[in-house]
Amino acid sequence: MSDAMNPVSDQFRSLLSEFAQLSGLPDRSDADGLEFAAGEHTVCVVPHPERADLLLTEVLVGRPDLMFDPSADLLRTLHRINGAARFQHDWLIILSPDDALLIYTVRSVTHTTAADLESLLCEGIERAEALQALLAGLMGDGVDPEQTNSGELASGAPNAGSTGVPTGMIRA
Repeated sequence: MSDAMNPVSDQFRSLLSEFAQLSGLPDRSDADGLEFAAGEHTVCVVPHPERADLLLTEVLVGRPDLMFDPSADLLRTLHRINGAARFQHDWLIILSPDDALLIYTVRSVTHTTAADLESLLCEGIERAEALQALLAGLMGDGVDPEQTNSGELASGAPNAGSTGVPTGMIRA
């Protein structure tokens, strides 16, 4: 994750170290980021690619080809959800270049504590679960969005699982 254009800041690494201690994870002072699996979702925290004072948190919601038919209707729906939620929270829904459906947010490294990061990760996981349920309901997969957070992208704190991660990342 680190390169000559935007090296990983000491502040970012310090935040990851504090978070690792709080969470009982291995403390690696040279970590470039954090990645772990939470149920069906992959959560990733990395330095912002252009601004060392920011961190980027992404949650993989799923791959459209596995969840539903990617179409103009789906993209229109995602844009409408982003538009409706823009005043409620600062998470955005995107379709990545490799067709992964992600939600992400950007935070100041300076103004984020380990406890704040933990809350942010839990919020992202819950929002990803709610979005997945909402889209499944909209695409007719038999899931009623009213049964999952009323179809809203809400905040909360579900438990996260863990898997292996690439080199340079903290193993969670």
